[in-house]
Amino acid sequence: MVRQVGLKKKRFFVAIDFSRYKGRYVAVVGRRVVASGTNAKQVWLEAKRKNPTARPELHKVPKGETLVLIICG
Repeated sequence: MVRQVGLKKKRFFVAIDFSRYKGRYVAVVGRRVVASGTNAKQVWLEAKRKNPTARPELHKVPKGETLVLIICG
């Protein structure tokens, strides 16, 4: 069961176009980007303000091209 959740999360990151967030921090709740910016703390606080009961995941989107490799097996 845990493995399926991880795979769903990986599919989400492959399916979303993060090109407009290059070099920025993004806060993700569920399957939505709820906040973005150049300051990690501000992005986190904005995400918590919008979703007080959720626990946002904070990610830094690389500036350049990124190869995502998913190995299943």
